[in-house]
Amino acid sequence: MITDIPETLIHHENLQVNSRVLVNNQEIRLGKSLGKGGEGEVFSLTQNAVAKIYFDKACTIRQKKKIELLVSLNIRDPEIAAPTAVITDRRGNFCGYVMPKVKGTSIEKLMASPIPAERWIGWNRRNIVEACYRIVSILNKVYTIQNHYILIGDLNLGNFMSSSPGQVTLVDFDSVQIDDFPCPVGTEKFTPPEILKKEKNRRSLLLEQGNEDFSIAVLLFHILCGIHPFSRRGGDTPKENILKGIFPYRADGSVTELAPIAGNVAYYWAYLPDYICSAFCDSFNTKDYQNGRTSVVQWSSLFAKYLKDFDSIVKHDSKANDIVLNS
Repeated sequence: MITDIPETLIHHENLQVNSRVLVNNQEIRLGKSLGKGGEGEVFSLTQNAVAKIYFDKACTIRQKKKIELLVSLNIRDPEIAAPTAVITDRRGNFCGYVMPKVKGTSIEKLMASPIPAERWIGWNRRNIVEACYRIVSILNKVYTIQNHYILIGDLNLGNFMSSSPGQVTLVDFDSVQIDDFPCPVGTEKFTPPEILKKEKNRRSLLLEQGNEDFSIAVLLFHILCGIHPFSRRGGDTPKENILKGIFPYRADGSVTELAPIAGNVAYYWAYLPDYICSAFCDSFNTKDYQNGRTSVVQWSSLFAKYLKDFDSIVKHDSKANDIVLNS
């Protein structure tokens, strides 16, 4: 059941650059603004830490309790930018939290260009496979935190940042689903069909691991092939295709007539090992969302094998390590 802690607003001081806040009862000044999102604004705090200050509309008693719970986990992992301390204004009103400063660029931005040759600058294909392996390894660490049930909830390309080829860090950890605290947001094109059909407010919905396994597969496919797995020739949005179950790829590395032409996606799919293609097909074609989709443990094993096999794959075909794959 979802927590009964109310979403009553907490009103804090109007905080901006140079405002003073309290961290562990010590006064500290907010540095320059690093950017704004839907829920709040991020400020520089120290050399290795930043502060997220919630806007009034997102600063609630429920969020305060959730952040306190996340801080209590005491996560100190360089690959996970989790909350490390609660922030209050000088009157003691909750207003945000401290998290590690993460350098680099989001995976979403690294592959944002519509021109394949302008994506993944400085990377090669092996680096992309390494990043996928790191992503599933990080997720497995999150899922196995003792005494708590945690899902990312809103898993998407913006959840991971990279400062060097093959290296990734998980960000946006404050929105995770933990125990009976739901993830309040979701990205439609990463959402499984069984959740899209419910059309429920995410604030009143607790996800299961099988639901998130679908999102993991979408994320990995997008990274490896440069396009959403449910994009297809002839129209309809990824959401509509997810609901219809239209995945235009086969486990043997071939594609159907509905596979998109743009971006040479058929070549990217054909270059994947059969065991990776089969894992995607299992995730997207199964009707058993609780047990039929490829799990993060299985993905971790598969990408470890992919990396082990990579040198022999490239030896067989040197183009297999190229960022842009074509005929």
